Amino acid sequence: FPVTIIEADSFLEEVLKERGLTGSTLSELLESAKDSGYRYIEDAWDAHLVRNQIAHEGSNFYISQFEGRKVIKKYQNFLEDLGVIA
Repeated sequence: FPVTIIEADSFLEEVLKERGLTGSTLSELLESAKDSGYRYIEDAWDAHLVRNQIAHEGSNFYISQFEGRKVIKKYQNFLEDLGVIA
């Protein structure tokens, strides 16, 4: 799951940049989007925080299959909110 989470995070960053939001990091882009009325922006923040844990802890990071699926679902919720996926 760690690789999938990192890839989902990168994809979300690309999507938000394509939408014209300002920021050079996903945190800055999400901050730019916070007042846009997205229902699942908190899910995106939660998932991004897990991605940061992976980045900082590297191979020491452990996530269960159950928790990994929950994180991926959070990315999915926000991407659906953005209209990127159905």
